Amino acid sequence: MYLGVSSPAAGPNRDGRGPAPPPAAGSSETAGEDEAPRRVLIVEDEGLVAATLEAMIEGFGYVVVGIADTAAEAVDLARSTRPDIALVDIRLRGQRDGISAAEEMTSAAGGPGIAIVFLTANSDPATRTRAAAVGARAFLTKPFHPDELEATLAVIAAGTN
Repeated sequence: MYLGVSSPAAGPNRDGRGPAPPPAAGSSETAGEDEAPRRVLIVEDEGLVAATLEAMIEGFGYVVVGIADTAAEAVDLARSTRPDIALVDIRLRGQRDGISAAEEMTSAAGGPGIAIVFLTANSDPATRTRAAAVGARAFLTKPFHPDELEATLAVIAAGTN
């Protein structure tokens, strides 16, 4: 399933405006007593953005298993940490981009075991087509609201039980 996310379903959010996000994965509303929080790999070459994502994701109740800033590091971390979800920026340091990294991460996992969510400012149709072709589960265009990320992660986590 590919989520072309622009905003979640209607209803008030925490501040009373806009869409209400689903409960965070790992929260008492979505996770069973025995269910471990979903494991997330962040692939982002901007340090401040990566740190912000890490804080948000952990606040949503997920476990961040690593942060990579190049395609090669992302593939290595995916192999060693086996995340459930990878948040991948398309533009990375080095010769390869995030789409190339995502393609290798999913093939290294032996199939669609890692749900790929692209987080990028590149929203042109050609980029979206390339992202969808590697099996991306969602595509969030920067800047996005934290509620959009939380809702996207919750939908994906619910589908990976």
